[in-house]
Amino acid sequence: MHSITTDKVVDALLLMLGFTSVAVLIVGLVIYGVYLFFRNTKDDDNKRNQL
Repeated sequence: MHSITTDKVVDALLLMLGFTSVAVLIVGLVIYGVYLFFRNTKDDDNKRNQL
C-alpha cells in the first residue's frame, strides 16, 4: 500500500482548485462577451429604428 501523505492531498486540491478557477474564469469571459455582443446588436437596431 502506498501511503498518501498530506502533501500529495494538498497538491491535488490546489491543482483542482486552479483548474476550476481557470475554467470558471474562461466561461465567465465567454458569457460576458456574448452578452456584450448581443447588447451592442440591440443598441444598433434601436439606433436604426430611430433614424
